[in-house]
Amino acid sequence: MNDFLAADNIYTVNCHTQLNSFDRKVLTTLYQPIIGHSATALYFTLWSEVEIDRIYSSPAYIKRLIKIMNIDLQSLVHCFNVLESLGLVQTLYRKNKESDFYHIKIFSPEQPSTFFQNPLLTSNLKNALDSEDYNKTKMFFALNETDETIYENISKKYQDVFSMNYDLRILNGKDTYKEYNYAKIASDVDFSLIKEALKNYNLQNLINESKVKKTIEMLLLTYPMTTNDIVESIVECSENNTIDLNELIKSIEMKDKIRKHKTELDLVYLRNDNATNKYEKNSVFDYLKKYCNSLKIDKDLLINLENIMKDYTMSNGVFNVLVEYVVKKNGTINLNYLKAIANSWNIDGINTVELALQRIDLINKNDNNNKRKNNYSKKKVIGNADDWYQIADKNEMSDEESKYIDSILSDLEKR
Repeated sequence: MNDFLAADNIYTVNCHTQLNSFDRKVLTTLYQPIIGHSATALYFTLWSEVEIDRIYSSPAYIKRLIKIMNIDLQSLVHCFNVLESLGLVQTLYRKNKESDFYHIKIFSPEQPSTFFQNPLLTSNLKNALDSEDYNKTKMFFALNETDETIYENISKKYQDVFSMNYDLRILNGKDTYKEYNYAKIASDVDFSLIKEALKNYNLQNLINESKVKKTIEMLLLTYPMTTNDIVESIVECSENNTIDLNELIKSIEMKDKIRKHKTELDLVYLRNDNATNKYEKNSVFDYLKKYCNSLKIDKDLLINLENIMKDYTMSNGVFNVLVEYVVKKNGTINLNYLKAIANSWNIDGINTVELALQRIDLINKNDNNNKRKNNYSKKKVIGNADDWYQIADKNEMSDEESKYIDSILSDLEKR
């Protein structure tokens, strides 16, 4: 319902389903604890409007509902919003010069068999009732099976009672008839995007299963997750082209808890889902887990990394480049070495992944040049006595070799 609803607006009601006494029990027992008595009363009021006029209600002013229910306009709008959110009603809007028109469509509540399979509805019902009342309510709709194996079926068949004469020509009519149309919680999940992303892992066929789609839909309605979060969890919970839906639910719940958990660690969990490179796309925590999985990642390490990122104002992308370099060079994370480079990069204004990668290339080239110089310095060179033998480190030679070199140099100096 929009926020422009006014008392002098006109509404009509259309029942898009067959409503019966069992639906009343479902609404009052299962839905009312979730939506409240005011929204339940609005549903039954709209239902009664249709019962009076059979299929469509006569046009009436919104102030009629306000008077019948004895509530204010703002409360009425809230009740409409609650009913719409669970798919019990659908509101269509039309504006012209004379007045605003609202056409309201009524749908049946979900049956108990589907209600208790819907995690959104059952979670809300559990929150509204205590554990004892929830179980009592559930048992109220439970089907008590009779052991039919001890009975004999003696029911008559159609042909035992009625004639087999019939006229197929009466089936040619094109009339349509009212059936049960149940309330559905609407969502705008784009499964084509999820399917496209899963092609990279050859798991796109999983989305063809209705149970998987329904679970994903409910998860995205329940938790503020991105498509990337869902795809990542599907990959983690899949094996042999099948998915464990219970593990998928646990994975998303854990992601949501981590996201909501307040901690001093903010920067190490930052990431950019829209980035095109692995450094910016992954948080520092995710990067360590994926690409430096030989490291022991504990809270102390994360706190130290968090502090370095804060002290030297480094983004997760730049910091991931730096961490990768340090781990490759030392096989571990030397925090002092990491700080020294972070300080240097901060002074030099290296604040993008591109600049960071260029600096790493430069460091690697310098390292290679130094290695060649060191190797060259250990070679014998023909020349004067001072250059005859260049020693990088005299301690690398044995005592005998050292004495031998000293004697040669002494003889050359005497000459």
